[in-house]
Amino acid sequence: MISNLDNWLNISLIKQYHQNMPEDRACRLALDNLERFNLAPIAQLRPSALDDRQRFLVMLLRACAVPDAHLAIDRPFLLLPGENDGSFLMDHLAMLDDLYTECRIFDFSHLKDRYHTGHGA
Repeated sequence: MISNLDNWLNISLIKQYHQNMPEDRACRLALDNLERFNLAPIAQLRPSALDDRQRFLVMLLRACAVPDAHLAIDRPFLLLPGENDGSFLMDHLAMLDDLYTECRIFDFSHLKDRYHTGHGA
């Protein structure tokens, strides 16, 4: 994320750049997507003002703004140090499943039980 931009602009900038979307439409879409997580109140804050969860969700929305997004999340517990399991991550990915094509999570094999899934290696 770009540290000197508001969160909504960090998200909308991707649509403007990749799809030449007008600023007002990209802004509305960014705000609507922030609202999916009830994060509209943080739209005008900078990334440095966010807690770990909020920052992660803004980064996730920014990544999902790319058309046909293929997400790669590397060691999410480093980004979300207060989480004991993958439920926060999985719940929020499910809320955005219409915005991305594929998501791969890369983490250490000894942490696979945190995800409560049969996948992992």
